[in-house]
Amino acid sequence: MRRILQKFFSRDTVSATTSQDDTQGFGTISGVYIPSILMMFGVILFLRLGLITSYLGPFKMAGVILLSLTVMLITAASITAIVTNMDVKSGGIYYLISRSLGIEIGGAIGILLYLCQIISISLCTTGFAISFCEVFPYYSRESVEIVTLLLLTTLSFFSTDLALKMQSLILVLLVASIGSIFFGSYIGIAVHQTKPFFADGLTFWEGFSLFYPALTGIEAGMALSGTLKNPSRSLSLGTFAALLTSGSVYMIVSLFLYFSINTADLQNDPLVILQFGPIPQLITAGIWGATLSSVLASIMGAPRMLQAIADDGITVEIFARTYGKNKEPRYAIGLTFLIALVLMLFTTIDQIIPILTMICLISYGTLNLVTGFAELINAPHWRPLTRTHWAVSFLGAALCFSFMLLVDVTWTFIAIFVVLGIYFVLKRQKIHTSFEDFRQSIIFFFSRLALYKLSDSPEHPTHWHPQLMAFFGSPKPQEKLIHLCHSLTHQSGILTFATIVPPSLMAEETLQTRKKALEDHYLRQGINCLVELTSNESIDDGMESMIKSYGIGPFQPNTIVLPVEDTCPIETVQLSQMYNKNILLFRENTSVPEKAFTSRYKAVSKRIDVWWDMEESYSFELTISFTIALAESILWRGSKLHLHASYSEKEAKENIFENMKSFLTNSRLKMKPHIHEDQSDLFTKYAKEADIVFIPLRPISSFESEDAFVAYFNGLLDQTKYLRSVAFVLSQDLVNHREIYDY
Repeated sequence: MRRILQKFFSRDTVSATTSQDDTQGFGTISGVYIPSILMMFGVILFLRLGLITSYLGPFKMAGVILLSLTVMLITAASITAIVTNMDVKSGGIYYLISRSLGIEIGGAIGILLYLCQIISISLCTTGFAISFCEVFPYYSRESVEIVTLLLLTTLSFFSTDLALKMQSLILVLLVASIGSIFFGSYIGIAVHQTKPFFADGLTFWEGFSLFYPALTGIEAGMALSGTLKNPSRSLSLGTFAALLTSGSVYMIVSLFLYFSINTADLQNDPLVILQFGPIPQLITAGIWGATLSSVLASIMGAPRMLQAIADDGITVEIFARTYGKNKEPRYAIGLTFLIALVLMLFTTIDQIIPILTMICLISYGTLNLVTGFAELINAPHWRPLTRTHWAVSFLGAALCFSFMLLVDVTWTFIAIFVVLGIYFVLKRQKIHTSFEDFRQSIIFFFSRLALYKLSDSPEHPTHWHPQLMAFFGSPKPQEKLIHLCHSLTHQSGILTFATIVPPSLMAEETLQTRKKALEDHYLRQGINCLVELTSNESIDDGMESMIKSYGIGPFQPNTIVLPVEDTCPIETVQLSQMYNKNILLFRENTSVPEKAFTSRYKAVSKRIDVWWDMEESYSFELTISFTIALAESILWRGSKLHLHASYSEKEAKENIFENMKSFLTNSRLKMKPHIHEDQSDLFTKYAKEADIVFIPLRPISSFESEDAFVAYFNGLLDQTKYLRSVAFVLSQDLVNHREIYDY
């Protein structure tokens, strides 16, 4: 049998040009095919296949096998594409996912897969103990489990090579055992139990959940990927061959058992197959060989996955240590033994198998998603030797997640929440890696589609979102402005912080270093933004260049933000008007603490004031949009909103107040209206307690000259100099913001 398989995979022979390192490793047969096939021919083949078939019947059982095989063949095709696109190292499926979707998602799936293999160890050891105690009933099942696990762990602890050589012998025994089933006889069978094993019967999807793990042994070979001579070739050939072999054997054996053994006996006694064969001892030996080899494969695979996870910094470093010429991860083996022992002593086979099904389905579904996205995006780095159409991989992912829901909705969401929980824990750890995944390529792909779609849509006020470009030097003196901009754009806007640096002050290399430092600074503060640094001798020329050319398609700044102190920055206002950009000028009282802008503390006691200039509406509506965005942000949510207006003639007072109330009602705005008699200290008297005051500005075109606008603005600066902070808003874009508000 071994010679035949070696001849089939003869192309694995290493060429004369192979490096020294490549010759030191396992081939397709010993490293992938045999470990995978022995994982698939385990407890379920001998102790559950006939039982499940008897409850479902031959046609439903065939459906279960074909569905399971279909999912696994698609997954194998996806795996083949991934492994022929990269240099596969230790870690198996964890390595593939982490190098594709990032350390966080890979770590979450990897930890589950590690537990999955531990569950396999527990499952198969228990299966062996049950069969052993049938032959030697004077031994307790628990003692057999402990001794078996200890012996096999010791074997893998000292020599992976010896363990793999033993698997070849076990495979021969297993083939003989399976073959003997077809020469069995039903005469003289005496069942041990007289009532159905499953009192309430078995549904199709319950049967699926019990059978599916039988075909999920492909990770046994993948977990040894770091010790293979040619990982890409061996994993693809070995995995497909193992799946097709095991699927065919399961189909044939299930049909044979159903039509050869009484259905009631199959339903009552899972061990009836022991009495069916012509040589019961050979069947028993097959069960022992299958279960022990599966345990051995998982004991070799699980620690190596933990080793790879630890090597990436997800778990403690001690589990990454290896010993011996085959680099056995002995600390990882020890931990695997302890966890498997606890799980084995406190669970049963039928409790473990459905959990195993869920973990495998979510893991393989993720793998199929990886390949589907990689094929769909078709980035230059994606050049697999064997390609799988993206639709096939997405079909595999859809089948995996659909089967999870059909098997058990509760366990599906538990599995998803566990993955998400591990993901967010790893995300908070901010693990630094030496590799790049292709999450950025996925984001770029969908951003590209969105960009084209948005470019096709006509501009309309209801589609307007704040896209701010804030100009200033060092961020330290501008903490309030920085957090104000972030609050205005956090929900649905885009924020860019821009700085113009003279070439004499900073070389190009230093400029890039400074940009990275600023990005890290904002990231530590939890501020989502873009950072742009450019070099120009003239600050005005640099600003004009960025205002004119920055952005792409619909993603362009529509509002220029600038800190202001004692005078009007008329050049910036005119420049923004030239390119149809709104203006937001921010002036703060430096004596006021930054807490209102930088902290969520006492948000409900914060106050936002808006002053309505009845002679100008366009800037007012834009101001309202900014006010709403600020009030809905995390730091300002629950704050009090006040709308103010003034009158110079008493007869207009009532009319102005009614207009304000009508506007607030029709626009569905929760703001408290105020109306005041016009006077010189109006802002100081009524807005001094506000944390921020928004003041809409009249356009330059409404004044006789630029100097008149400057005088008007400087007058507002003087009137508001005692306020905590002020945001002056001037609408200069081509959007009719009035259409957003019905009044």
